[in-house]
Amino acid sequence: MCVEMEDDENSQQIKTEIQRMANEVEEAYVSRNRKTLERYYSSMSDMVIDFHPSSKKALNARLRAACGEDLTKYDKRLANSVQRIVKRGKIRNGNEYEKVRTYIDSIEGEPEHEALLQDLYRMTGDFESAVGDDPSLIGEEWK
Repeated sequence: MCVEMEDDENSQQIKTEIQRMANEVEEAYVSRNRKTLERYYSSMSDMVIDFHPSSKKALNARLRAACGEDLTKYDKRLANSVQRIVKRGKIRNGNEYEKVRTYIDSIEGEPEHEALLQDLYRMTGDFESAVGDDPSLIGEEWK
């Protein structure tokens, strides 16, 4: 894994942590430690949302080889979840808000999703207005 960063103390810590994680995944793969692989696999979809499509393709190929599944499963799950929220017409809690924001990030800039984006922007705006300056409301049901 190659990560280009400036050489300061913080970037060195990040490089070290990335290398540690890569080593842990590699060791889990070699030893067939399914629990560790599944833990990394389930958290990986958030980390790779901004990857270039060719990088995602390579990562998915490696995951299919190691785990039998790839991240497209989570992309579909997120899309289905957001579709149910759109059908309902409003975001009910902080968890749904985060799902919608993640989905917006994944489809922004794609002309075929412009109408959907407008609905999602409206719903996130409504939720943000309802929560207002009281962040304690995020995570609770919003009625």
